[in-house]
Amino acid sequence: MDLEKLIQDKIELTLRQKIISSAVGILQERKDVLRGEKKKEEEAGFGRIARDKEDIVTRIDEAIEILEDGTGRLQTVLETELD
Repeated sequence: MDLEKLIQDKIELTLRQKIISSAVGILQERKDVLRGEKKKEEEAGFGRIARDKEDIVTRIDEAIEILEDGTGRLQTVLETELD
């Protein structure tokens, strides 16, 4: 593999890592908002809506886990290519 291709691949993988990291940040923010809304819904007596929001938070947690796993794999690829 030539140096130019290696540098191009590293840049591409680094950009993907940054995109994934940004997506995780956005999902974390949305999760925090939903948790706040859920608490208000529970206090207002809207249990079903609160449960629906908790289900969404659970799905967001699963998505974050998948994205973080992908980031870990990208990091491994970056480290391997640089060796």
